[in-house]
Formats: sequence, structure tokens, C-alpha cells
Amino acid sequence: MAYPIKSFFYLIIITAFIVSCSNSGKQYFTDEVSDFKILFPGKPTTSERTIVFPFGSFSGKKFSMETTTGLNTSYSVTCIELPANIVHSDSMNLLSQLFAITQADYLQQFGEGGLINTWVKSVNKYPGREYVWADIRNNKGYTRRVFYVEDKLYLLEIGYNTSNQHNVEINEFLDSFQLLSKEINPNPEPEPSIPVKKFVIDFPGATETRRMVIQGTTGPTYIVTEMYKPNSGRRFDEFGNFAYGVNYIDFQKEEILKMPEDLQRNFIYENAVNSPMIQNGGRIISNLESTINGNWCIETKALILNGQIEFTAKSFFKNKYLYQVLVLSAVTKGDNPTSKEFMESFRLK
Repeated sequence: MAYPIKSFFYLIIITAFIVSCSNSGKQYFTDEVSDFKILFPGKPTTSERTIVFPFGSFSGKKFSMETTTGLNTSYSVTCIELPANIVHSDSMNLLSQLFAITQADYLQQFGEGGLINTWVKSVNKYPGREYVWADIRNNKGYTRRVFYVEDKLYLLEIGYNTSNQHNVEINEFLDSFQLLSKEINPNPEPEPSIPVKKFVIDFPGATETRRMVIQGTTGPTYIVTEMYKPNSGRRFDEFGNFAYGVNYIDFQKEEILKMPEDLQRNFIYENAVNSPMIQNGGRIISNLESTINGNWCIETKALILNGQIEFTAKSFFKNKYLYQVLVLSAVTKGDNPTSKEFMESFRLK
């Protein structure tokens, strides 16, 4: 399972702001059996929660509370014991799949567009992820952190109204999570670097940026998407386009740097075109060799989202970065002049 890759094609606009607050009235809640403590704003209740994995269903204790006062609406921590050695921190693909499975409920409830961001996190250098979800219809947001610590899986969650989605109490709660007895993990997950924007392009308007975690060959890797979506009140702008964007990934630690040119081009096709299309149920119409900013690229046309959107993209590798310049359009409208002008305006700094 690699659904963060699916989120290449979705954008939810986030307006950042910070609300100051104090942590008065909060106390550490400790559960010695589950081996953790965390700063709850009150006394949580205890219940049972079950998660279904490909290797079986496992239950654990859930500590939770809801509140109608303050900036957030709900807090919870779940601890589930898994079979020993089901995943090692050096088994990167298995670890990534394990984290993704824990998000299956919200993926089904809110859809792929509900996932706003993912981040790499850790506790005592044990591997973890942070997932930010939005329930747009109900003005709700949820931030989750998942940690895998030897034979335990910890799932932290805080809920809030989207108007409070950047309040400081979110990280205050999540960052207060501590293990009671575990030493520092001697085999931590590699720390990925966040790609730096090294290009200019003529977007039609103000853009938004999202970061997601995908699984690279040497560990977790960030993909950054900068995208403009017309705010015309209609699905498509007057040119027939739905969105304009650039995806970019820093592969400076990957084996791709050692590949000969023909293998690099095959890597680009598989990772920027073929695999995402298969995972999204897309259908490739054509792949052609082309150029962008004087660089060789693969120019792709495809249908995505059950054939409702035409996907046009140029994908290439340059200076340790994999780039994908894309336009999403109405079906049969992908060749419009505005789409071509947007792609031709791409320049590396």
C-alpha cells in the first residue's frame, strides 16, 4: 500500500496561522502497562480498539477524551501489541506499509483528497509518521502520529475544527508523548531531507505547497507538490484546466545517481509515470520522448480519476532531483495553449 503517492493529484488549500495558548489544567496521564505517558487536558476513558492488518486482527487499549472547551475537540492514544518481529525498523517497505494500514479508516471515510500532509516522526529514535487529515464537509481536522516501538504500535490523535487547524495545542499534545522504559533505538530510520525549490515557473496565480512521504530505496523520502488550482467557482478554468503543478523529489541519497543514463530514464518512467498510474487506476494514452528547459523528459498523457480528468506531464531527472511538471484538464482539453505555455515556462535556477 502506498496511498501517499496517490495524493500527487489532489490539493486542499491550507491557510496557516498560529493561535497562542497555555497548557494550564493539563496533567500527564501514565499507563505503565502500555509503557507511555502523555499530557491530557483531563482524565481519559479506557476502551478497546481493534485494527485489521494483513497478518491478522489485533486489539489494544484506547485512552480518549472529548471536550467542548478549548481549541481542540478530542484527544486519544491507542496502544496495540503486535507479534514479535513482525516488522523491523530496517525493513523499510514493510514499515511503510504498516503505517499506511493504520490510516485505512480515514482513507475510506474522507477519500484520498482528505490527506493533507505526511511527515516522518520518531520517539526515542523509533520510527513514526504524522498524518494530517481534513473532513471538509464537516469542518473537522485530525492530526495523527503513529509510532512502531519493538512489539508495540502507538496511535496518537487529536481532533479540532478546521478554523483551529494550526493551534499550538496540537503539537503540545503530540510532542508530550514519552516512552517510560525504552532506550534509544540503535537502528533508527534514515532521516529524509525536505527538497528545496530550485526552479521558477509561471503559475497562473497563487500556489499552495504540500509535502508527502513516499518510500524510497534507502528509506522514507519527501515529495513536494506546488500547485495552483483556479478559484473561479467552477471545476475548470476558461481554458479547460483543473490544476497546474510541479512535483519534485530529492534523490541525492538514492541509487539512481549511480545508474547509467538508460537506466535513469527507465527509473523515471517507472516511478513518475507507470507506478503512480497503476496505483491510481489511471490509463496511459501516450508516452513520448520530449524536452523541457533543454532537458530530456518523458511527456505523458493519461486519464485519471475514473477517466474524468486528463493528465499531461513532463517528467525528468536533473541535478539529483526528479521533476514532474503537470496540468490536469478536462478530457480532450489537455493540448490547450495555456497548458503548453505553463510547461514551457519552467526554468531551473
